[in-house]
Parts: sequence; C-alpha cells; structure tokens
Amino acid sequence: MNTELMLETLERQGVSKLDAPQTLQMIALTSALDPIYREPRLSYDHIDDIEIYLDADVWKTPGAVVEEISQGSTPVNTSFETKDSRKIPGLQLSDLAAYSVRRNARKGDCNQAYAEIQSSLLSM
Repeated sequence: MNTELMLETLERQGVSKLDAPQTLQMIALTSALDPIYREPRLSYDHIDDIEIYLDADVWKTPGAVVEEISQGSTPVNTSFETKDSRKIPGLQLSDLAAYSVRRNARKGDCNQAYAEIQSSLLSM
C-alpha cells in the first residue's frame, strides 16, 4: 500500500489531515485481521480468546475503534492491547513481517520474505 497515496486519497474525500493517519491505520488493521473475521472462519474449537497486541501508542485509538466495532464478530472474546515490541518477542517477529510486506509492496525487493509470510498465512 502506498501510504502517501492513501493519505492523499483520504484527505481528498474529506478526511482531515489530522484524522487521515489514524483512518489509514484502521484500514490497515482491519485488513491485517481479515482472516479472523472472514468467511469461512477459522476453527475456534481450540481457541478460548483472541488477544491482539499492537506496537506503540500510535495504535491505541485505531485499535480501540476496531475493537469496539468488531466485538461479537467472532465466537470468542477478542481484546486489543498496546505493548512495547522491545519487551514482547512475538511482536518483534510481527514487526519483521510487517516491514517485509510493506517493503515488498512499495519497492518489490522482499519477494522471498513476502512469499514465506503468505505461505504461512495460507497454511493456518
């Protein structure tokens, strides 16, 4: 996703310059969480809760909005929390995956990492 193009598009549609970055974050977050909510849904037989950890305070508001809107969309409780990725090893892996996907989308030079991530997601 071309961030600058998306921000410009949102602003031209009447979203203020102050709200556009958070709106873009909400779009990105709902896109990343699509496999949880999309039909056919995941099997929840062995899942008690879904905990979504977001890195950095800039994700607090977008996370809170998506959490509120998505409640009841899964048969299990879904919660969102903001954590420091330097203290949560799993978030460090998520940072690496997010960087690789974004870099590949923008510059096309992370093909192998992107293919591995897609393969892992499809096998879930």
